[in-house]
Amino acid sequence: MKKPTLGRAPTQTRRSPVARADRRRPGDLQGCVAKYASLAAAAGLDWAAVQCLDEFALERRLLVAPQCQSDFVQPVYGRVHQELRRKGMTLMLLWEEHRTEHADAQTYRYSQYCENYRRFAKCLKRSMRQVHHASEKLFIDYAGPTVPLTDGGRAHIFVAALGASSYTFACATVRETMADWLDATAAALTFSGGVPQLIVTYNPCALIADANRYESPANDTVLDFARYHRTKKNWGSERKLRAPVFGGAHQFQKTVVFLHRMA
Repeated sequence: MKKPTLGRAPTQTRRSPVARADRRRPGDLQGCVAKYASLAAAAGLDWAAVQCLDEFALERRLLVAPQCQSDFVQPVYGRVHQELRRKGMTLMLLWEEHRTEHADAQTYRYSQYCENYRRFAKCLKRSMRQVHHASEKLFIDYAGPTVPLTDGGRAHIFVAALGASSYTFACATVRETMADWLDATAAALTFSGGVPQLIVTYNPCALIADANRYESPANDTVLDFARYHRTKKNWGSERKLRAPVFGGAHQFQKTVVFLHRMA
């Protein structure tokens, strides 16, 4: 008996989908033809109408799912979303109100009403809306990118923005020390022509006396600065609380930093 020899198994060439399709028998394509014939009939297309369409238009007509007409009264889910922000408002109350308004028509059951709203809510863009009053808050921070100087150093960009109007002030400092922070903040107050009730920033190391995970106290110089200008300092607990200064910093980067790179 001849022993099997060890060696490499013969390699099989992988055929392309076109090559595999060429080997099919004509009877194997009947299901595919019947499928597209039924799609064309459902879309109301005949041979004359197909001749006027290109490949992409034909695909949209055939493969896009048709919109079924519903006999149910469709709620305005945008209004439902707004009403849910009111204190004490629930989906049950809104559903009962909707059913009462359309008592002579066919409306969704409560479970389907909630399911449709949740599907609508998933498509909404998440955002944190804040209401800022005039002369209430001034947001301050340093922008991320720095600007090169002629002597080889880097200039740090201080940005301040009013919460209500997004009125933005920016200046350059050599460093980000406490003196730089306070001098730039004083320049921002002079530029805006007044002092807000609150100056908001995010725990800069140069302005705090002792780093603390719960509440970082400001040093005495910063407190004296706030008392002199008859305002208060507030350390924002989250960076997202400083959206106005983020917008000002981003605008500065587009108009100054990026244009400087192109020069």
